[in-house]
Amino acid sequence: MLDRHAAAQAGSSPTMRTAPREEILSDSGALILVDKSYGDTPFPAVNRIRKAINIATGLRKVKCGHAGTLDPLATGLLILATRGKTKALADLVGLDKVYFIRVRFGVTTASFD
Repeated sequence: MLDRHAAAQAGSSPTMRTAPREEILSDSGALILVDKSYGDTPFPAVNRIRKAINIATGLRKVKCGHAGTLDPLATGLLILATRGKTKALADLVGLDKVYFIRVRFGVTTASFD
C-alpha cells in the first residue's frame, strides 16, 4: 500500500484494494482492483492512484489507466494498472464479463430508463 500520508493527500477511497507498495511503485507496476461505487466514473480512481504515486515517488508523470469504463450508474470491479502493467490492460479488456442486474418493473424515471 502507499503510505497513509500519500493516500490521504490523494483522496484515497476506502473501497480501493492495492498491491504492495513496492509493486505499485516499481517500474513493472501493478494491477489494482477498485470496487467502483454508484455515480462514480473511472477517472477519479485513476487520478487518485496517479496522484498518490506522484506524492510517494516524486515522479511528475506516472502512467496509470483502467480496463474499461463502467457506466456511472453501475457498481462493480474496476481494474486499474500502473506503470508497466498498463500494457496488460489490452488483454484484460477482451476477457468475458458477467453482469448482475436488479430490475424493478412498473417504475418510471425522469430519464425514462
